[in-house]
Formats: sequence, C-alpha cells, structure tokens
Amino acid sequence: MDTLTSLRQRAQAVKNSLDEIHTDIRRSTPSSATHCHSAGGSATPALRFLAASFEKVEPIAESIAHAISWSWTTLHRYHGEDALLAMYGVLLVFFGGVYMTLVACFEAAYQFGWQRIKKALQALYIEWSKARRALLKHSKIDDNRDGIADVKQMDATQLAMRRMVVLSRSVDPEQVSAALEGVCMATVAILATVRVRFGRALTIGTAIGDVLHDTLSGLSTRLLRYALSEEYEKWIPVLNRYGFRYVGVCMGWMMVRLVTALYAAMRGSVLLTRAVQSYLVRHGYVRRQAVEVEQGSARMIALCGALAATGVYWQLSGSFTVGFPLNVILVPVTVAEGVVTFVVAAAG
Repeated sequence: MDTLTSLRQRAQAVKNSLDEIHTDIRRSTPSSATHCHSAGGSATPALRFLAASFEKVEPIAESIAHAISWSWTTLHRYHGEDALLAMYGVLLVFFGGVYMTLVACFEAAYQFGWQRIKKALQALYIEWSKARRALLKHSKIDDNRDGIADVKQMDATQLAMRRMVVLSRSVDPEQVSAALEGVCMATVAILATVRVRFGRALTIGTAIGDVLHDTLSGLSTRLLRYALSEEYEKWIPVLNRYGFRYVGVCMGWMMVRLVTALYAAMRGSVLLTRAVQSYLVRHGYVRRQAVEVEQGSARMIALCGALAATGVYWQLSGSFTVGFPLNVILVPVTVAEGVVTFVVAAAG
C-alpha cells in the first residue's frame, strides 16, 4: 500500500511539473496581442529581419500557390494534361533551338527523374496547405476576449512573428527538409548537366578557332597590316588569336543550337502526336486498339519525321528568332530563357 501511494505521489509530482512547463511555454508564446507586443519589443534584430522577410514573401508565396492550385485543378477537370503535353510538344518542334537553355533544363530534369522532383514538389505543397489551414485557424483567435481577433491588433512585425510560430508548429520539419533536399539536388543536377553541355560547346568552339587561326592567320595578318598603322601592328597577333577563337565559339554555339533544334523537334513531334492520340481516344473519336497498332508503324514514323523537319525548317528560315506576333505571345518564355541562361552562366 505504501509503495502504491508513493508511486501515485511521484506521478502527481511529474504531472504538476509538466503542467508548470506547459504554462510557462504558453506564457512565453506570442498568443495574444499583449504578448506579441512584448515579444516584438524584445525580439533580436535577426528575428525581426526574418519576420520582415516573411511578411514580404508570404503574400507572394500565397498568390503563387493559389494560382498553381487553381490552374492544376482546372486543367485536371478538363483533362488538361494532354493540352500541356501538346503545347510543350509544339514549343519543342518549332522553338526548341530558340529556347535551347530551357529545353536543356527540362530534358535534364526528365533524365534526373521527374517523378522524384514531382514527389518533392507535392510534399512541399501538402505542407504549405497544412500551414495555410493553421494560419486561417489562428487568424480567428481572440485570446483577450475583446471581440476583436488578435491578428487585427498587431503591427506588421508582430503579425509576421506570430505567423512564423504558427508555421513552425503546423508543418512537419522532416517532410519539409526531405522535399527541399530533393528540389535542391534536382536543381544542382540540372545546372551541372546544362553547364557541361554548354562547356563542351565552348571547348569545341575554341578548338575550331585554333584550327582557323593556324590555317588563315597568314591571310588575316596581311589584311590587318594593310588596315592598321605601324604603331598598332603589335596588336595583330592578339587580334588574330582571339578573333578566330570568337568566330570558332560562335560556330560551336550555332552547332549546339542546331543539334538542340534537331533533338527538340524529334522529341516534340513524338510528344505532340501522343497528346493528340490521347485526346482522340479519351473523347471516343478513335479506338485505343487502333492507336496501339499505329505506335511504331511506318506511317507514324513518317508523320513524326515530317513534323520534325517542318519545325527545323521553320527555325532555320527565321534564323532561330521569333517574329511578330509570336514574340509578344511568348514573352514569358523569352524572359524565362534569359533568367535561366543567366543562372546557368553565374552558377559556377
């Protein structure tokens, strides 16, 4: 009996200690406007900086997440996967050489493992959805019972700090960490793949320039001596060397662009025909058995080849540029190409 009583007393003591710890945590948490005010006044500069950064980033992330969710729901409702695949196929066929950096990034992502990237992005979206629900729930809390929600009695810094606390409690750190690790690994792999491809282009271009220099340097030297005065003749060897290397790099870059256009046109034609076949089967215009028979047939190969040849000719005839009005329609793609090219160039 004494032993049982002693155990009960110890259990009660442990319970009282846990209750005291829980009370202290609640008191130290900015759960009301008054507590948030005191926390905001004593916050460290680093915490205030994080809160201010979160205040600026959170609305943008909210808008992007809402737009992505709405777009995906709408597309999924109307079987938009086929439309996206068809649009990507058209972009590859007719503009693969124009936006070759984007094409290289997409193909590198596909080779790295699109399913892993998709899984990581889905995990991030799930955690973000949990955080949004928690933020919505806490926005209605009125701890001081004055009839006004606590979030409406806080300034911007206090509100951002409270949202950070809510986010840290609502999301799963392990899931977020694993998802971010997957996205970062995919990004590094994509950048490394693209840089290696373009590095080969620069290497080939430099080699072509050296060959041109060895072959045509005598002729170019005589032309430069004729065009320059004697005081600038000392610059002729340097102008020859780097001039031919520049020409070689341009030729190597054009070769990479042409190869990318050929590859993109062939792959895009396959994706486009598959998207059209899937659309026709889903809406009952053709039978699935007929489509399966046509896969790999001579007619399908000829159709894809003709479509790819048309796309390459389109790009060559336009010197790998986009004319009006397509250049206006494809402004977002052009901007994305410039940003990705800058990131790839600056990543090293």
